[in-house]
Amino acid sequence: MKQFDAPFIRWDNDEIIIDQNMIHLDIINYKVIHGIYNLPINLDNELARNNIKVKGNYYADARYVEVMSLPRLSFKDCCERYAEIKPEPGTYNFVEDEELTRLREICPEACEAVDKLGIEEIRRMRYHKGNIHRKVVSLCGTAQDVKIKKELDNRLAKFQPFTVPEIKKVLGEVYEDVNLEKQPVATDLNR
Repeated sequence: MKQFDAPFIRWDNDEIIIDQNMIHLDIINYKVIHGIYNLPINLDNELARNNIKVKGNYYADARYVEVMSLPRLSFKDCCERYAEIKPEPGTYNFVEDEELTRLREICPEACEAVDKLGIEEIRRMRYHKGNIHRKVVSLCGTAQDVKIKKELDNRLAKFQPFTVPEIKKVLGEVYEDVNLEKQPVATDLNR
């Protein structure tokens, strides 16, 4: 055991002393290196947050460059790319793909359409944004549901996290606007 080299183990008069603080430091260092700073964009954001300026491209990652150039995608290309790379239903990734996140920021309506209608239906509609939007809205159900859906689309940003109280507040305002006498529940969003 004396030959075992670990920063959190000390020997004192043939006794093993374990330093819990060093164990925690080792775990944090591992998480920082393999989690937080694993993606170049996270590293860029952290450097910018700490007022560190980096000149030039300090890493040559072709995939990162491709993701950063996505704003030039058309609606059709965005639909196709999103359908190609989105995870299969029933699978879960602990870290979402950078490109998926970027696509959802650039063209949320295309991503929502692919999720709700499927790429085959969008192709059949020849990528006509107006028709696709009407079809997505029509999936809501009744006329009142369509009004609620439109109001929620205007008031809640897609693919952004909201707390339950924020959702209830917005739903309450929307219910008042469409003259629906019902107490808002956050699970109403599923409907």
